[in-house]
Amino acid sequence: PRKEDILWISLIGISGTLGQYFLTYAYMNAPAGIIAPIEYTRIVWGLLFGLYLGDKFLDLKSSLGVVLILCSGLLIALPALLKELKKI
Repeated sequence: PRKEDILWISLIGISGTLGQYFLTYAYMNAPAGIIAPIEYTRIVWGLLFGLYLGDKFLDLKSSLGVVLILCSGLLIALPALLKELKKI
């Protein structure tokens, strides 16, 4: 690999390591019922970055799968969010 490639690969590795560190930190300091559904936004971000980089839009089955996963994340988060709101 070229020097430029090594730089980009290193930056990707550092970004991934920091992302995992902060995700672990979030799980230590907040209920998993709140953190886990937020992770589901990775699907949306992946779709948006894919579209930005020239990938095709999802077909009907894939779109339905994304919607089902996001809805399940919301259903998981709802009780934890309601519990937190009652404390306020």
